[in-house]
Amino acid sequence: MLMRNCGLLALPVFLSMCACGGCGPSGVSVTGTVTYKGEPLTSGFVIFQPEQGSPLQAPIAADGSYQLAGVEPGQVAVAVTGPTKPVAGPDGVSADAPADGPQVYIPDRYGVLEKAGLSYTVTDAAPQVHDIALE
Repeated sequence: MLMRNCGLLALPVFLSMCACGGCGPSGVSVTGTVTYKGEPLTSGFVIFQPEQGSPLQAPIAADGSYQLAGVEPGQVAVAVTGPTKPVAGPDGVSADAPADGPQVYIPDRYGVLEKAGLSYTVTDAAPQVHDIALE
């Protein structure tokens, strides 16, 4: 008998959490395209670091697009990781050179939040588009 009453007491707490946004994903979706010197990045990750909380990351698709879900409104620092120029071996050929065509390489600094110099203000409007143009 006591167990049934405990379950009934917990139900209003659970429902009030859902009504206040405690259930399911919170935040908004942010999408965009990442380019370097006008060319889309074909791989890598976009990282959003809010002022408080854990970073969020999304893969960059072959067309340069990305999509982050559940981003809370506020200022975020942004970093982009991507392919860095491969180092050629003794024979002049890199073992990790792309086999499927030209690759866009970005400077390493864009992958470090403190050095990238990128930020974005997320609003509570959904969805949002934030294109990232690296130079």
